Amino acid sequence: MDHKLMRVAVIGQVYPEASARYLSKWFRQLGHEAEIFVAPSTFGISRFRPDLINRVLERSIRLTLELSTSASMRAEKRMAGKVLEWSPDLVVTFDAHLWPDTVRILRAQGAKVVLWFLDALVNFGRQIMFLAPYDQIFLKDPYMVRYCSKVASLPARFLPEACDPEVHRPIEPAPAELISDVAMIGNIHPSRVRLLEQLLDFDVKIWGRLWPRWLESPVEAKHMGRFLAGDEKAMAMRCSKAVLNNLHYGEIESSNCRMFEAAGCGAFQLAEWRPGFDELFRDGEEIVYYRSAGELRDLLEFWLERDEERRAVGDAARARAHTEHTFERRIEKLLEVTF
Repeated sequence: MDHKLMRVAVIGQVYPEASARYLSKWFRQLGHEAEIFVAPSTFGISRFRPDLINRVLERSIRLTLELSTSASMRAEKRMAGKVLEWSPDLVVTFDAHLWPDTVRILRAQGAKVVLWFLDALVNFGRQIMFLAPYDQIFLKDPYMVRYCSKVASLPARFLPEACDPEVHRPIEPAPAELISDVAMIGNIHPSRVRLLEQLLDFDVKIWGRLWPRWLESPVEAKHMGRFLAGDEKAMAMRCSKAVLNNLHYGEIESSNCRMFEAAGCGAFQLAEWRPGFDELFRDGEEIVYYRSAGELRDLLEFWLERDEERRAVGDAARARAHTEHTFERRIEKLLEVTF
């Protein structure tokens, strides 16, 4: 369905790989006007300081706002005022913590206001989104879609994450330091470490934010001490033998952004299984799913020796991701449902 060209305000964060950046970019690619308005809890710090100090400051500001309801509301009203000055036709927020009054203000001039929440349900916080008058709520977890629509009677629809084919694409060759038998890209938390401790005898490289000081584990020796983005991330995903996608336990039936990014890069991906994943990528043909640590070890031992077969799976994943799981396709669905 064709839609008129619109002015789209995107509320979110602005670090290099933020979903708000990808979404606004692809709205513009499709001919719309799009502008990012920084979520009040970040104050735009990540635009300038993408390091440890930035994260500490950002978390401190977010905690201060959460502790001070009035300060949070004032910050959001200032942000909403800037959005309305821009006169958007559509507002898409990735921030599920906007106060209901903020959403009402954003709708005051007739714009449609939708939430696209791309985090696990454990990060709903105070669940303010259940009380906010959104025109539509898009969620990546089918379980939460069912709950929100059937129990909470909210206008909730399923819309998973996506890849950007201009960023998430096969790049090779890669420098030796980016290549390993198993690449794991993401944050470190105890449940993930518990799994990785069972893979210490494999050639694993872990890429992501700094290792937590309080967490003691031999897995730390596998951590490369830095975050990968852009071409480096694409090269590590494509050129390592396998990308391990271990999901947070809060992903009840949902995937994460790495599933689509790794697929877009043509990686051979071993992903933790969830119900419904075969509808996203076919098991054994586009992605290989594991259901236990023991099965993961068996799959690694089987697939690491099969270079041509792994490459064929990665190529099939890239074709599927670049066809069905792009931000352009997600925008089409969002507009179809909202308008």
